[in-house]
Amino acid sequence: MIWKTVIAASIVAMIIAGVIWVNDGMHTFTKDRESVVTKIVDELFGTEREEVTWVDKFTYGLLPDDMAITSIHRSYAFVLGIGFSAIALSFFMMRRNKS
Repeated sequence: MIWKTVIAASIVAMIIAGVIWVNDGMHTFTKDRESVVTKIVDELFGTEREEVTWVDKFTYGLLPDDMAITSIHRSYAFVLGIGFSAIALSFFMMRRNKS
């Protein structure tokens, strides 16, 4: 019974993380900042220039934003990997308990 609960919890976690990933824009890499571009018109010369500022905003991505092992948990691939591993372990343990 516990292994069926682990399978169900893994599937629910993967679906919830997938919905969050889709809502955040399905980016390949996780982002912690977002660029905001403002156009400034110079009235004296009639030219226009763009000013870029960075705002802190976390965006969930498929892969982590850094190659360090400490940031691997900030990605959808981590949730998928843990979920599939838990499902495979659960199937293995259910089959082992049967025999």
